[in-house]
Parts: sequence; structure tokens; C-alpha cells
Amino acid sequence: MKISRFLILSETSDGKTLAWSSYTGALAKVDGEFLAVIDALKDGRSIDTDSHLLREMLRCGFIVGDDVDELAAYGELVSRTKDKSDSLGLVIAPTLDCKFACPYCFETRRNSPVCPQGSRSQNGQGIFCSVVRRRTAA
Repeated sequence: MKISRFLILSETSDGKTLAWSSYTGALAKVDGEFLAVIDALKDGRSIDTDSHLLREMLRCGFIVGDDVDELAAYGELVSRTKDKSDSLGLVIAPTLDCKFACPYCFETRRNSPVCPQGSRSQNGQGIFCSVVRRRTAA
């Protein structure tokens, strides 16, 4: 067994420890027994491979088998999902030229080649919505 390269341990403001696997997405509040396993693996000491805790740590991806190549597994995951068209992830990060015209926005409207003055939010929203419709129609 070895510690997953995707394991992130973080201490909360109240002194608790959280474990997060950035590969599997598993998140757990952990105790001293969990941390003792992590310390033993770091130090190369033997651990009880038949314990319930160890099975759960494996299932969640906090630790992995010695023969697991996590980078290769991650590369395969990215390859399988990067060209899939059955989902759409969006990050909307408007600039100061944004013309969505949200009522709570404090930015001054400026002229933009994508959204000319006068069309206000309709042009920007229209472009955005048409992209989403094309991607989700399939």
C-alpha cells in the first residue's frame, strides 16, 4: 500500500482533520487511527491490511496498491472524458465589456465588438444561449 498522490489533508479551525482525494472526490473527517495509517505508510512500517479502515481508505482513494500507477490512471480518465459530448461544463467569466446587464452589476457598460452598444444584453446572451443550445441538442 502507498499514500495516494491525490490525497490532501487539511486541518480545520476547530482542530479537526479532513482528508480529500482530488482524484475520487472523497471527503472525510478523519481521526487519529487514519492518521496513524498515513504515518506508518510514510515511514514504511507494516500495517494491518485486513482492517475495515484500510478497506475504506482504499475504496475512497486515500491510499492505493503499490502497483497502481496513478498518473497513468488519471491520464486514461482524462482521455476518456475529454472528447465526450454528453456533458457540458461552463465557466462564465465576463469581462468589463459584459453585456448581460444583470440588475445588481456595478460595472459601467462599455462598447464591445461582440456586444455593440445599444443591443445591451440581448446580443451577448444570444451568443451564449445559442452555444449552449447547440451543445445540449445532441
